[in-house]
Amino acid sequence: MKEDYILAINPGSTSTQVGLFRGEMHLKTVSISHTREELELVVEDQVEFRKKAIFELLDEVNIDITSIGAIAARGGRLKPISSGVYRINESMIKDSYNKHNGNHASRLAIIVANEISKEIGCDVFTVDPISVDEMDDKAKISGLYGIDRKSLGHNLNLKAVGVKTANDINKKYEDINIVVAHLGGGTSISAHRKGRIVDITNDFEGVFTPERSGGLPNIEIVKLCFSDKYTEDEIFRMFEGKGGFYSYLGTKNIQEIEMRIKKGDTYAKLIMDAYIYQLTKIIGSMVAALEFNIDAISLTGGIAHSNLITSSISNVFMKISPVYIYPGSFEIETLALRTYRAINGLEEIKTYPGGVNI
Repeated sequence: MKEDYILAINPGSTSTQVGLFRGEMHLKTVSISHTREELELVVEDQVEFRKKAIFELLDEVNIDITSIGAIAARGGRLKPISSGVYRINESMIKDSYNKHNGNHASRLAIIVANEISKEIGCDVFTVDPISVDEMDDKAKISGLYGIDRKSLGHNLNLKAVGVKTANDINKKYEDINIVVAHLGGGTSISAHRKGRIVDITNDFEGVFTPERSGGLPNIEIVKLCFSDKYTEDEIFRMFEGKGGFYSYLGTKNIQEIEMRIKKGDTYAKLIMDAYIYQLTKIIGSMVAALEFNIDAISLTGGIAHSNLITSSISNVFMKISPVYIYPGSFEIETLALRTYRAINGLEEIKTYPGGVNI
């Protein structure tokens, strides 16, 4: 393949992150913010304005769209699949419209990328989507027949940080056991055994986050659902969007909460202490899942910028393992670079279940 551009797309709840690469060279990453009015639209109706914003960015940086050889799109809550690089097909596009596993903005990436590819005439790929499933069978048992725990999480960044950690300790990812925690508006805490994510706890069953409620007492949830006080949509919004720190403190901004604590807000400190306490509990459970045989614990995601939070966690676990901090996300570069490797024959291009590659 000639050194065409690779366009990487990662939609979020308030913005669309776009990266531009030429070969393995990272040229530019931009986070395109969207208006409140745009974001109030249902997810499907956000396709056009997000696509338009991406084309405007390409025009602004004077990129001829015909020079784009591939698009790398983040994968949403698709069917359970193995880790890898996938060329999108009709089945994947159809499943990206499916809200069965939630209405997260990440499902827009494949939809938007497919629409852009129709005008550019290039292939679209996704890498390690949210639904990558490498969990041990025993980890999927929930406690109620008919309901299984699902492998849904920030797998793209979790895997990337797993590889970075392995490199930093001069080992291969496939040879180590590590716990990787992605901390952000969404949180995923994962146990990696010899290159596989064998267990994962996301924010629908684990720690609360700036905007998500995490795992809640079952009996209280049932009472809430049958109280006739809220619609189904309102309850889901309590779990995802209006839960967590926001429900207690009216803000999702970790820096603002830390500032309140510095000014003596004891209630804000209690909620922060509870957050850190829950994080350490879930991370500790993943250490136990690996039978305390671990090479490292790694913290990543936007909240990993917080020294208060990362130092608190490090102080707990440094007694049993080195703790590495990788603030932010490595999703854009991982999307592009692994797509580049795949289209140059350095990594297998897999086929998504239910359809042939298009």
